[in-house]
Amino acid sequence: MPHYRTKYKLDTAVAIIFIFLGMAVISVVFGMLLFPVFTHVCANQLLLGVAKIGYGGVATLATGLMLEAYNLYEHHRGHVAVLVAVSVVTSTVCVLMIRYVAQAYTCTL
Repeated sequence: MPHYRTKYKLDTAVAIIFIFLGMAVISVVFGMLLFPVFTHVCANQLLLGVAKIGYGGVATLATGLMLEAYNLYEHHRGHVAVLVAVSVVTSTVCVLMIRYVAQAYTCTL
């Protein structure tokens, strides 16, 4: 399978796996953050723990996107800047959403 490898010997499947895992974790986190909205239950420790898991998911997603940018650098240098910018903006917005949703439904505020 040498045609799936880039000049830098990184298989593109590695980046795709990281992106998939990151998105799966983030989806689960946002689903779990909805728990107190529908049940009206104070779950401070659950929400703060889920937020920490969400940060790990965002880091995994960002790692996958940066690996893909690394793979694309050889042939698509113009698109790499766009991919990096979108990755940074997406990661920042996602972390802020996780943080503020988790804090909004804790009972300590």
